[in-house]
Amino acid sequence: LNMQTYQLIHKHGYVALTLNEAKVLSFLTLRSPAVAEYHEIMEVLGVDLDNARQNTLETFMSRLRQKLVGIDESEFTLQNKRSSGYRLTGNVVIMN
Repeated sequence: LNMQTYQLIHKHGYVALTLNEAKVLSFLTLRSPAVAEYHEIMEVLGVDLDNARQNTLETFMSRLRQKLVGIDESEFTLQNKRSSGYRLTGNVVIMN
């Protein structure tokens, strides 16, 4: 995960990410294998939890997952832990 270019590089190429997508993947990588709770991810995004609904986060994560579809699941996966948060499995190296 290149935090300068917001690209997730994998064996078949790369995925261009937004700043917020890169921030969330970086946060999930640092928390791995633990689950990052919904409110923690919202904080990383700079979203006020009082004014936002969980749907906002789920929509964001769904769009991020769509960008990651072409990456082999043996490299890593983004898992939703119901009523809890999200977890990243696998290995992601963060480059600053």
